[in-house]
Amino acid sequence: TARQLLASSHHLNHNLYFYLRLRPSSVLRIAAVTLPRQITKENIPKMIFWRQTPGVLGFLKDGRGLVCFDTHLKILDVTTGEERIVAPCLGMATFDAESETCAIWAPTGDVELYDLHVQDLLSVLRIRVGEPRAMAISPGGHWLATAQWSADLEESSRWNLWDIRTGEHSRTFTGHSHAVSSVDFSDNARCVVT
Repeated sequence: TARQLLASSHHLNHNLYFYLRLRPSSVLRIAAVTLPRQITKENIPKMIFWRQTPGVLGFLKDGRGLVCFDTHLKILDVTTGEERIVAPCLGMATFDAESETCAIWAPTGDVELYDLHVQDLLSVLRIRVGEPRAMAISPGGHWLATAQWSADLEESSRWNLWDIRTGEHSRTFTGHSHAVSSVDFSDNARCVVT
C-alpha cells in the first residue's frame, strides 16, 4: 500500500529508493527501484530483485543500502543489486537507522552488535537465559532492550536493558505476569514499551 511504501522509502539526491515485497506463489522476493524526480523515455526505472530475504530492517543513511536478514545479516545495494553478507544470523535482528547499529541473534546464542556504517562488530552480549524473543535498539543507538524466551515463566516475564557502547548489562526489569513478547523504544528513547 502507499502507506507502507512511504514508510519503506528513502530520499537521496532527488531520487527515491524503495523496496516492495512481492509474493508470487510462495516465494518471497524483495524488489528495489530508483525513481528519478521525473520519469521520461530515457530514464525508465530499473527494478532489482533478490530472492529469499524475508526480514527487511530499513535503509542505511546513504539510501543505497537496504539492511535485511534471513540466515545472514545482509546489506543489499539498491543501485547495483550487489549483496554484502555481514554475519550469520539465527532469524532475529533489529536495526537503528540513525546510528546504523544492528543487533542480531548469532549462531553462538549470543547477541552481536554491528556498526553497519563500517561493517564492524561493536560488541557481543552474553545472554545465557533462553533465546532472544524480542529486541529493540533505541533511537541514536545507545541502548538495546531484549526479552528472552525460557521454559521458566519467571525468566520469560523479564526484560533487560544493555548499554551498546560498553556491551554491559544495565538493568533487568520485572513485573509482567506473562512472558514478554515484544519491546520497543519511544522516538525520544525515554520510554520502553513491553
